[in-house]
Amino acid sequence: MVALTPTTNRQTWSTGCLGPSGTWEFSLPVVAGDACELSLRAADGGTANVDRVLEVVGVASNDDCGRASRLDFTSAATATRTLRVRGCSVNAQGSFTLACRRMLSDPIFRNGSD
Repeated sequence: MVALTPTTNRQTWSTGCLGPSGTWEFSLPVVAGDACELSLRAADGGTANVDRVLEVVGVASNDDCGRASRLDFTSAATATRTLRVRGCSVNAQGSFTLACRRMLSDPIFRNGSD
């Protein structure tokens, strides 16, 4: 499992290839109230050459954008979540780049806690 460390600066992680029925898993530490943007969209710094599904296990998933899936979620608790990237079918083989960043609703005071 690959560990991500979300910051307010967009980070990317590139893989070699995702094979038939394959899944990449990432650990994603989040703080209660933090919003995260996870994306395979080129405009966000990500890429995908075939249809992918993004899923934060037990929280949310997104496959409504074809190859350009994006998932924004706000964590209800401080925890380490599992993020999965997989093909939408066994024929969805290829590469991807995942873009990840933490978004603050109040970037100056972080809702009074910074």
